[in-house]
Amino acid sequence: MMKEWEMLCTAGNECFNQCQWHKAKHFYLSALVIMDELFSSSPSDDAVMLAWLVTHHNLASLYGATGDKDEQIKHLTTPFIVLRDQLRVTAPSDGHYPTILHALNKCKLELSLNTDSSSIKSQQSTLENVNPAKPGDTIH
Repeated sequence: MMKEWEMLCTAGNECFNQCQWHKAKHFYLSALVIMDELFSSSPSDDAVMLAWLVTHHNLASLYGATGDKDEQIKHLTTPFIVLRDQLRVTAPSDGHYPTILHALNKCKLELSLNTDSSSIKSQQSTLENVNPAKPGDTIH
């Protein structure tokens, strides 16, 4: 399934680079279906987690390029929340912990680079449901 995901992402990237938004969206959404299934069945597989994150960020870039800020923020916020929650239940001694932390930092960076106050306000209901970080949560 990872090979199929890679082919879909490559095709989506080619369409994205040619501003063929509708085709790129089709490929990226198809890739997300695969990664959602893989990630839900193997949440501690680092390669799967990072591919899932890349797929969401590809969609966020696409929606940003087409001016759909709500969808862009959704595809940046969703992985942030999922990874933050995963970090909370993963011991720092777990070998998966550094990868989760790295991915969470990538989400944080993408959110900060791609949001403004109007985008955040449109997603306020989503963000209000985000629990504050617990002691021991580490985000650098």
